[in-house]
Amino acid sequence: MNPTVLLATTLLFAPNGVGIPGHDRPPMPKRPASITALAASPKGDLLLSGDADGYVRRLRGKDELSAVECGRMGGAVQAITWGEVGAFLADDAGAIAFLEGGEPQPRAKHPGGVNALLLGPKGEILASGGQDGVIRFWQLKGDALVWHSQLEAHEGAVSGFALEGDERKAVLWSVGWDGKLKSWKWPKASKRIKTSATRPASARKGNRNARRASKRKLSRPKSEVTLGKRELTGVALANELLAVTGYDGRVIVIRLSRGKPKPVDLIGPQRDYAEWVMGCVAEPGGRRIVAIAGAEAKLLVLDTHDPARRPANLMRDMKAPPHVAVFTGPRELVVGRFNGTVTRVRLPALGGEK
Repeated sequence: MNPTVLLATTLLFAPNGVGIPGHDRPPMPKRPASITALAASPKGDLLLSGDADGYVRRLRGKDELSAVECGRMGGAVQAITWGEVGAFLADDAGAIAFLEGGEPQPRAKHPGGVNALLLGPKGEILASGGQDGVIRFWQLKGDALVWHSQLEAHEGAVSGFALEGDERKAVLWSVGWDGKLKSWKWPKASKRIKTSATRPASARKGNRNARRASKRKLSRPKSEVTLGKRELTGVALANELLAVTGYDGRVIVIRLSRGKPKPVDLIGPQRDYAEWVMGCVAEPGGRRIVAIAGAEAKLLVLDTHDPARRPANLMRDMKAPPHVAVFTGPRELVVGRFNGTVTRVRLPALGGEK
C-alpha cells in the first residue's frame, strides 16, 4: 500500500479521531471522574463542578444533579471561585481560566499548580494559592488578570483560603502543608497597574536561588499559629469562628473575637479511619461549618453557636465518600463525591432554628 494512503487511513480511523473535524478531543464521559471542585454563583442559583480529568460542568436539578459540559482544563480542576463578572477556575498544572461562552479561557499561570482561589470583597483582586507555597494576587481588568503582587506564604503548599472582614478592612487567612495558619492584609487595587505585568520582575529573571527552600525568605504575616506538624487541608470562617482541617483527621476551631487566637482541637485524630479531612465550607451568613471527612465517608457539621459541642455526623449511608462541598443557601449543601456524582443535601435544623 502507498505509504501516504496508509498514513491517512491510520489517522482517519484512529480511536481519538485525529484528522476528523470536531474530534480533536475525546467526548465527555457519561459519568465524571472524582469531583474535585464545586462553586455556586453569588445568588446560589448556578453551580459549577470540576473533576479530576479536567472537565468543567454546569449543574442542574433538585436532588441528583444533571451535568452539561462547559469545557476542559489542562489538568485536574482544583478550585473554582465565582464573582459578579463570572467564574474563575484553576487546575493542578497552574492554569487560571475564566469561564466565557461555555469554554474556559486561559487568563494567567501560577507555576507549579493551584490549590486555592478566592475573589476579594470588591471583586477587584483574585488570590491564588499554589503548590509552591506562594500566594499570588491578580487584579481584574474586565475578565483579564494582571499580576498585582505576591507573598512567600508557606514552606509547603498553600491548601486553603478564608476571607474575614469587608472591603474596608479585609484579611486573608491561609493554611498550608507546613501546619501553619496565617493571616494577611488583603491588597488594594492599583490604578497604575500595567496590563503587561503578568508576573514580577524577580520571577521573570529566574529567581531560582530564592525559590530553593533552604534560601527562601518567607513574607511576614499579620498573625501566625502553628497547629501541628502534619499538613493542613482547609479553612472556613463563620460567625468569627475559624475551622481548620488537617491531613491527620483533626478539626480545629479558633475564636477570633477574644484577643490572641487560641486553637481548640474539637475533633482529634483518635477516631476510626481518622485521616485526611479534606477541607471545610462555611454557610454564608449562617451558623454551620461542614468538614469533609472523605476517608471516613462522613460530613461533620459544626454549630458555630455552640462550638464546644462535638460535631454531628451527617449522611452515614452515603453511596460514596464526599470529596468537596459548597453551600447554596441556608441549610442547603451540594456535595461532590469520589464516584463522580453530585447531590443536594438538606441539613437538619439546629437548636433554635425553624
